[in-house]
Amino acid sequence: MKRKVIQLAGKTLVVSLPSKWVKKYGVKKGEEVEVEEGESKLAITVVGKGEKKTKILDVKNLDVMLNRTIGGLYKAGYDEIEIIYHSPEQYQIIRDVLNKTCLGYEIIKQGQRVIVIRNLSDLHSQELDNLIRRLFLTLLSSAEDSLAYIKQNNLKGLEEIELRDQLINKYSDLCRRILNIQGYESTKTTTTFYYICEGLEKVGDGYRDLVKFILKNKINKIDKDTIEIISDLNLMLRLFYELFYEFNFPKLEEFGALSNKLKKEFANRLETSSLKELKLNYYLFTTYCMLFDMNGALITANV
Repeated sequence: MKRKVIQLAGKTLVVSLPSKWVKKYGVKKGEEVEVEEGESKLAITVVGKGEKKTKILDVKNLDVMLNRTIGGLYKAGYDEIEIIYHSPEQYQIIRDVLNKTCLGYEIIKQGQRVIVIRNLSDLHSQELDNLIRRLFLTLLSSAEDSLAYIKQNNLKGLEEIELRDQLINKYSDLCRRILNIQGYESTKTTTTFYYICEGLEKVGDGYRDLVKFILKNKINKIDKDTIEIISDLNLMLRLFYELFYEFNFPKLEEFGALSNKLKKEFANRLETSSLKELKLNYYLFTTYCMLFDMNGALITANV
């Protein structure tokens, strides 16, 4: 919608707020709103007001995608969800999703084949920076500890890495929920940060799947070439983290050069590895691809 700019007292420029928006969010004369500058736009936010975002969902036809649907509703920013389920198995899936992720979501009411979930947390966009940093640091520590445990042939330690992935998922989901509800500075950074937070979760899943493969096959000894690939992959993740917080072209070139080195290493492994080694390197290669693919969003957010 278009609004005319009005000049008051010879200097001050004023734009009126849409009446429908004012009524919806209960804005009164004398109250304060948050105004954030972003490139060629201004974002006006009313903190702590507005209609709650609610949803009633019958999950009768959902099975394998039920967990992702619950996660999607959380990331979409719903405040309250009434779920109609149809089996004990569906109920268990819902409970498992709430226990493993969806920070702030709690079951507030439970009836016969009905669960009501409500968001009880009050996190705001101001806390997003801390959450993204926690997401990065948790992922970095998992990656570095994975390498240390692999070098030590410590399968027990690797079991802990698999469990740590749940925390990475929680941080990623919460970041995306806040970005969907409140955004971040500008549309450009909101969309690029959303993509990066999603990508970091996928990188975490890659390390988790690598660890699960090692544990499932009871691989006690990893060859030195594979250890070097994991080490380079961890360095690539560290460089991405540093670029996210202090973007510069020399470091971006370093990130690209390491990526090319890894690509050659994977190509060489394809020609020389055994079947089990190929499967192991498959998890490393998919993790590499997910990490490298985030460079586009990172560059877009900084140029």
